[in-house]
Amino acid sequence: MQERNHRSQVLLRVNYSSKEIALAIAPKFTAFASILGSSCIIYLTIKELVRQRRQRKNNPRRSGTGRSYKGTYHRLILGLGIGDLVASIAWFCTTWPIPKGTPDVYGAIGNQTTCSVQGFFTQFSFVSVMYNLNLSIYYVLVVAYQYSRKQIVTIEPYMHALAIFVGIGTATAMAVLGIYNPAGWDCWIAPKPLGCQETWNSSFESTPNCERGDNASLYRFIFYYGPLWIVIIIIGILMFILQLSDGADSDLQTEVFEILNELDDDDVIATTSVRARQMGSAASVDVTVEIPSVLSTTATRAVENRVKQRLLVELARRRGGGDDDGNDSTSSSGVIANVYAKPYLDIPLMEDFEKRSLQTTTGMTDDYDETTFAKLAFEKFDTNVDGRLSIEELKWGLEKTLKIELSIDRVQKLMDELDVNKDGYLELEEMVSIDKFSKRIESFSKEEKELAIRQELQQQQQTLLDDMPSTTYIEQQVRNEAKLMYPKIRSVEGVTVHFTSQHSVTVDVNVRITEDDEDSTENNALRKVREYARELKGNLETKLHEIESAQIYLDLNTDNDDGKYLTLNNSTSVSSSSSLAP
Repeated sequence: MQERNHRSQVLLRVNYSSKEIALAIAPKFTAFASILGSSCIIYLTIKELVRQRRQRKNNPRRSGTGRSYKGTYHRLILGLGIGDLVASIAWFCTTWPIPKGTPDVYGAIGNQTTCSVQGFFTQFSFVSVMYNLNLSIYYVLVVAYQYSRKQIVTIEPYMHALAIFVGIGTATAMAVLGIYNPAGWDCWIAPKPLGCQETWNSSFESTPNCERGDNASLYRFIFYYGPLWIVIIIIGILMFILQLSDGADSDLQTEVFEILNELDDDDVIATTSVRARQMGSAASVDVTVEIPSVLSTTATRAVENRVKQRLLVELARRRGGGDDDGNDSTSSSGVIANVYAKPYLDIPLMEDFEKRSLQTTTGMTDDYDETTFAKLAFEKFDTNVDGRLSIEELKWGLEKTLKIELSIDRVQKLMDELDVNKDGYLELEEMVSIDKFSKRIESFSKEEKELAIRQELQQQQQTLLDDMPSTTYIEQQVRNEAKLMYPKIRSVEGVTVHFTSQHSVTVDVNVRITEDDEDSTENNALRKVREYARELKGNLETKLHEIESAQIYLDLNTDNDDGKYLTLNNSTSVSSSSSLAP
């Protein structure tokens, strides 16, 4: 009868408080979301590691070279994800593993064994904390101290061993001491019952009365919260070191800018950005320069290599290493340099701005931002990327945009008008006052271009007589171009040069073309003649800038010297005239 009453009391304990129910259910939602997120991270990381392994297998020559840190990074992320997944699963169980009948705990259906298992995996989650520390160490070694891939791979096993040892070691120690007990909504390091008097903080007036897990609060600090705060402090220090090293070294950056500005390279328009990092006696420099957009890919690579070599040589000279010929410049100066050349994108000229403004006014388009011109101009002019324009940068940008030379006085007047705060520099906010800026650019575009054109014409008139090529020179150039088309062009029968102005000439060229294909029809022969004539005409008018236009007269000669006299006029059409003897 007494046993029945006890069972009834246990079964009738259904009136749990809302707080007790919430503590048992609410963590399941966040833990489930964490399980999904951790599982996704683990899946994507393993997928990436498998891809890297296949890539190394397919390219064995690349497996041990380069500065790729992806493998180490992804393995550290994988360890972090596994630690989070284990902890999330343990927390998802919430009160289920707690021994059945534990007072004031909703949903407790376990026993002491299940409680210890949950406590073990909850404590094992400290491995995630250690992997966060490993990632911070990894970032500092790679970014701040430029560790090579070989060095990182060498210390990687110690990172994994440290994290796993701390996680499993502390979890096992707590299990041996019997410290895992109900701690509210889960099992972890806690005394049993909760709130009992522990030995380490007892006094003469209080007697320890814990049934299990004595001194649990002390162990909790020693094995979890104490190490956690140590890790937090270490990570903070590492991030501070990373922040100091991640910012470009101002002295080295200034030195690189000075070197690049002194380079006399016609293919380099401007230096757009410099990132420099000083690491003890070593340094890393990333440079981006602008080059003419007409350069080919091969020429671009050549410019990059040329600028890189000259930069390394000059840095080595300034640091007291290397020689003037650039031998061992990288090793002696301790600098790793990367140069990236990008084509210069012309800023829209005033004519394009006026055209778009007119389209906006007339309703032809409504998506044109009137500040686009000023913003784009500011971005291109700001060569040292400091967020403001000096008078030198403004002068350089205007000259590149308008393709003319400007006096410093003219640019100073514009600077005085736009510089609202009178600090000697032009900020973006001042430049985007588009009405004032566009009108001043228009004024520069008209006045300075007219002045430049007048000066150019005067100079051309003074040197025209000395520089104008002779008739013999023109004729020789025409014959040279015709020779390049042999055997299409059999011979040049005559060249007549007409001076149309002081700047250009026209030529009449009489050439003989031989058709060797006996089976070709007359139409095919005429078609090939037209092609040869157009090719010669195009070569003369495009390659020889002195020739304004060329008129080609052709003799089509067969093997029996029975030919047709054909004329190619300026519109590149061919007409047949009466038959003439050769």
